[in-house]
Amino acid sequence: MVYKSDPVRTLLSKYPRLVIIKAAFYLLKEHEEINVSTLERTIQEEFERCESG
Repeated sequence: MVYKSDPVRTLLSKYPRLVIIKAAFYLLKEHEEINVSTLERTIQEEFERCESG
């Protein structure tokens, strides 16, 4: 049996829990895989969108 690390726990040192969970729900809605790289990409895109708008 292979255990995968929890992407939310991995990113908690960099981002608030609420931001990570919001990104996870967005990925679920888009039917994308939830892992550290997709979560971080989604979070970065959201920050860029907020800064430019």
